[in-house]
Amino acid sequence: MPNKCVVLTANDAYQSIAENAYPLLRRYQISMNVFIATDSIDHKYKAMMTWQKNVRYLK
Repeated sequence: MPNKCVVLTANDAYQSIAENAYPLLRRYQISMNVFIATDSIDHKYKAMMTWQKNVRYLK
């Protein structure tokens, strides 16, 4: 492992991650872990990604 490294994480799978962070991370070939709060997605809160969108970003 390098002497200096960083791990990017996000919590809850907010829609803003897909809209704002993902395009930039993809452009610069940076990976990121997103911890999905399943209850929030199951309740279909507007601020959260859907299951379909989460699966799309996992590919």
